[in-house]
Order: sequence, then structure tokens, then C-alpha cells
Amino acid sequence: MANDKYYGYSPKKETKKPSTGVTDVGTRLDRVNPYEFRKGMDVELTEMGVLRLAESTPEEREKATETVLKNLEEHGGYYSALVHYMTEFRNSDSKPNFKTFLKEFYGDTAMKEVTDKKDNQMEEPKYDKKAYTTEFKGATEQLKEAIKAEIKNILSEEEDDKKTDKDAAKSAKKGSKAKIAKQIDKLAKERKDKEEKRQEFFDAYKKTKKDKKATEAYKKKVTPLQDRIKDIDKEVKDLENELAGLKQEEKDMRREAASMMMDKKVHLEILKMIKEVGVPMTETAGVKMYYEVAKMAYMEGLTAGMSKE
Repeated sequence: MANDKYYGYSPKKETKKPSTGVTDVGTRLDRVNPYEFRKGMDVELTEMGVLRLAESTPEEREKATETVLKNLEEHGGYYSALVHYMTEFRNSDSKPNFKTFLKEFYGDTAMKEVTDKKDNQMEEPKYDKKAYTTEFKGATEQLKEAIKAEIKNILSEEEDDKKTDKDAAKSAKKGSKAKIAKQIDKLAKERKDKEEKRQEFFDAYKKTKKDKKATEAYKKKVTPLQDRIKDIDKEVKDLENELAGLKQEEKDMRREAASMMMDKKVHLEILKMIKEVGVPMTETAGVKMYYEVAKMAYMEGLTAGMSKE
């Protein structure tokens, strides 16, 4: 069995089984339930502040693996009991010691002899709404506010070091946009002049006999105006696209700068905030959902802060 295929760390292969002396017995991973192992890795990596395996270091995976194996050697269903324990006593001020709970949990769920026919009847499991639905009304908004407050602190700490470069870049961008806007205004005025001139020639043409000679003379005067108006329209469109590109570039740069603030320290702070609003760290799916909300709030707040400066 190759349980280590689920995660990126494999203990050294053991050459002899301690109790029997049998050789080629694989590794300790081959003696644990793979599903319990994966559940344990989710819990231990999350506790370290690592939300995804791909984001973990080899040292973190090794440490988590050793912890999981140690706990599973103590009890094969250690993490199933831990998840149940964390869910049941999520908001409880008083809760039993986990090791005591572990013994009682598997004592209660162990197979027992049926002494009563009624006991043999299958019953529909009771649905605990609190365990499966969100009990933290407004937690997302609270989390956003907490993230935005943290963003202000981070920006304040980095402001002095980055102010000079930021101001220089901002001035350059502002100068480029102002120059393009000025060019667009100039072309708009030229187009208006050409249109007025074209109208003037048309009004004069209407007073002629409108014969071939008059028509050719009119076309000779108006054709250059028509061509220039088309060129102006094309130039204005290109300038408007360039201006839009500068605005998008600024937006992309703000997002890139914001993403560079997402280091491990910020990641851990986000997880801490998620934990503070009551999301159990053992419920990986729930943590991921709140983490994505927090990340979006972080990026939104950080880019908004930069655009106002």
C-alpha cells in the first residue's frame, strides 16, 4: 500500500518488523488507514498555517507526517475522533480532556451484543443543524472589516520605504494620461473644423447648377477633408485604447503589488482571524471558503487604498 502518494514525504523504509523479524515490511505509512492519514495531514498542516499541500515546504510536510503517524500509532481513529471533538465542543466553555474523550468516543461506538430486538432497529441519524450550517451570521462582513483594518496597518508600515518610488511612478503615469487626453482634445477640435469646412463646401455646391463640372470641383475639395476626418477618427480610437491600456496597467500593477503583500505572515494572520470568528480549523472545506473571502477582501482593500493615494 502506498499511502505516501497522497502527500510529498515518505519515511525511510524499515528493514525488519520489530515483533517478528520479517524483512521488507515497507514504511510506517503502510500500516495506517490512508483516509485517516489524509484527514490527519489536513488537520496538522492547517494548524501550521498551511492551507494547501502545494504551498507547504518539505520540512512542514515531514513534520506533519511524523505528527500524524505518532498520533495514529496511539489510536487508529485519532483524527476522526478529533474532528468530532472539535465540532461537538466548538463553542463550549467547558469540555473534557481529548484523551479521555477519545477513549469514551470509541468505547461508545464499538460493536456491542444485541440484547433487545428494539436495539436492532435501524434509526435515521439525527441531523445536527449547528454542525452543518453556518452559525456565524455576519461572520463574512466581520472578517472583511478585520482584514481591511490589518491592511491599513501594513500600508502604514510600508509607506515610508515606498513613497518616493510610488510618487515618481504616479507622476509619470499621470503625465502620460494628461498628454493623451490633450491630444484627443486637439484632434476633436480639428475634426470639428474639417466638418464645418465640409459643410461650407456643400452649401456652396447646392447653389451651383450641380452639373458634372461643379460636382467634380466639389469632390476635389471635399475628398481630402473626408480622408482626414477618417484618419482623425482612427487616431482618436487608438489614443483612447492607449489611455484605457494605461488605466488597466495601473490596475494590474496595483493588484500585483497587493499580491506581493500576501506573504506567509499575512496568510497566518488571515487564518488567525478566521479562527477568531469561530471557524473550526479542523473543517478544511469551511476554512478554505472563508480564506477565499478573506483573500478577496484583502486584495480589494489593498488596491482601493493604493488608488486613493
